[in-house]
Amino acid sequence: MANYPIDQDGRIGCCNPPAEAHSRVMITIFFKSLRFLFAIGAAFWACAAAQAQAPAITSLNGNGVLVCSNLVPGSVATVEWASSVAGPWTNNWAGLDAVTADANGRIQVSVPMFYRVRTNYVPSGMALIPAGSFVMGDTFGADLQSSELPLHTNYVSAFYIDTHKTTKSLWDTVKGWNGGNGYSYQNAGMGKATDHPVQTVNWRDCVKWCNARSQMDGLVPCYYNEAGLTSIYKSGTGTPYPNWAANGYRLPTEAEWEKAARGGLSGLRFPWGNTISETQEL
Repeated sequence: MANYPIDQDGRIGCCNPPAEAHSRVMITIFFKSLRFLFAIGAAFWACAAAQAQAPAITSLNGNGVLVCSNLVPGSVATVEWASSVAGPWTNNWAGLDAVTADANGRIQVSVPMFYRVRTNYVPSGMALIPAGSFVMGDTFGADLQSSELPLHTNYVSAFYIDTHKTTKSLWDTVKGWNGGNGYSYQNAGMGKATDHPVQTVNWRDCVKWCNARSQMDGLVPCYYNEAGLTSIYKSGTGTPYPNWAANGYRLPTEAEWEKAARGGLSGLRFPWGNTISETQEL
């Protein structure tokens, strides 16, 4: 096998080298190419490792604006949340499951900051009156009472109300429970029958009865003897102080009663229209 010099550019020093010389030249160029490709590959790997940094949440302010960096520009990120750092993590908030990073590899989103619990539970025998505004007052101007005019829009929070008037039977049941619990009434209450509305009771009797019914059902009473709301209103003829945050029974306000009685309609005499039949009257 003849030996032929190869210069620094990988060229053999002969114009027409033999076959083995071609082989050596090709092998030399092949290995040089491998070293070049390996160098390029290593550079790509290093570059890929640099791009694989973990996303970093850089800020979260009091208004719920979250900023995250270290993202690939144009990539899609998912914002997840959990009740603890141990998880489980979820992304079921609308708009947070696919957020595109900007040209700087950053996203900025508003995340949930306030929570509430809602339920569709309605106590037995009651109806839910949803929160909302309604036009309050004498729509027809028939009574010409100044207390009913002028018409005005009134907002009422959601509340429950009994679907029927308090029967003599329920009145007696509650009174039977509160007999040994410090309650006293000015009037015993009467009724044509046990399933008819109770009558011959005054306003303070009804307030006390509401408190008794609340305690009987394990709820927080609404009426108290003083502004500090420390002692429950059970007896006497003093002015009761309401605790509007209590979950017990109370009498509806004028606005609540009118909103419920309108049945969601406006400008009509009855919840179903302007006329009433004997059946509807019952």
